[in-house]
Amino acid sequence: MELLDSITQKARESLDTANLIPDPPLIHFTVTDDTCSCGGEIKVFKTKPQRLAHTLHVGSFIVHETQKRCTSCLKTYRNSEIERLLPSKCNFGYDVIVDVGKRLFLENRTLAEVKADLGKERIKISENGVNYLGRKFIAYLSLAHCQASDRIKDVMSLNHGYMLHIDATCDGGSPMLLTGIDSITSIVLWNSKIPTEKSE
Repeated sequence: MELLDSITQKARESLDTANLIPDPPLIHFTVTDDTCSCGGEIKVFKTKPQRLAHTLHVGSFIVHETQKRCTSCLKTYRNSEIERLLPSKCNFGYDVIVDVGKRLFLENRTLAEVKADLGKERIKISENGVNYLGRKFIAYLSLAHCQASDRIKDVMSLNHGYMLHIDATCDGGSPMLLTGIDSITSIVLWNSKIPTEKSE
């Protein structure tokens, strides 16, 4: 059994992306459209400096991005595939940001533990970088919640309203976090920091 485990482990390691593709591949991202929605002509605007990007499902790769701009309305176009993979001006994919957020806020992992976990996925990042991605996760989660507000209202109206539970928690002498939850759907409706827990 030990011999079989050893052979299986070696086979897995040989099929690992890092072993199959030891150097990060260079991938060109450009816009294929030539005509803007306004009818104007789209031309090359700028080619961004190459950068190393990391995602969990693709791995590490070098991004070579060319953006285009409409000559009439000046709207800038990015390649839709790179927009789905990476936030603007960020070297870590959305999947990495979500993974970091889940580990920090759902699993209560430390920055050092998350850094080590990502290292196992061949993603090199500092503890400060993990902290930054955690904050980015919260910002994106807040934006997604706002964008989904109409759908949340629809769900609550299908349930003929909602049952609001309000509570506040704090850590030592820090400000309190006031939270409102619809207990029927378990959707968090609001979070806000408050200095003290008063009826006002």
